[in-house]
Amino acid sequence: MLGAIAAFIIDCKFNWAALFAGAAAVLSFFSFIHGTSLGIGSSVPVAFGYLIVAAFCFVLSRQSYPETVVSADHAVAED
Repeated sequence: MLGAIAAFIIDCKFNWAALFAGAAAVLSFFSFIHGTSLGIGSSVPVAFGYLIVAAFCFVLSRQSYPETVVSADHAVAED
């Protein structure tokens, strides 16, 4: 999950990163990941960390970023 979140952040797909971080928060809250045994609330600090990452990525997904477009009209002059 952490690798997918990092890959989506690198690719600037913050909405997918937020979705995966939210899913990781739920999974870690129920100790499917980052827990020694299954249970409810046994790894709350980790789940809270994933929720912070999810909220941060959600906010970033709502921002507008300028898109860089490379045009073929500008050829590079060779010496």
